[in-house]
Amino acid sequence: YTTVIKQSVRAMNEYMSSCGRDVWVEKEDSDNSGYIEFITTLNDGCWSAYVGKQGRMKQQIAIGYGCNTKGIILHEMLHAMGFLHEQQRCDRDSYIEIVKPNINHVVG
Repeated sequence: YTTVIKQSVRAMNEYMSSCGRDVWVEKEDSDNSGYIEFITTLNDGCWSAYVGKQGRMKQQIAIGYGCNTKGIILHEMLHAMGFLHEQQRCDRDSYIEIVKPNINHVVG
């Protein structure tokens, strides 16, 4: 997974270049406070341990089976940066209509 993770980090830095510097750097190039650790798992899915930076704590992003695509990794990186899903926004009802009969309760 290392190659696709590095490609995702490069892509995120390109997207965030308006900040004037790389947002994501190798651990060796950081001050090691509040860094992100990518972990690979076989059955644990795809997740970011927290939404947004949590002080000086290490934060894990899991890349599980089927999650090793740039899009999914970028998605989890955005969670680590503090971005939520659209349906979690406090103003979501202004933009999203939930049709409850269409919800598959077996899945979610």
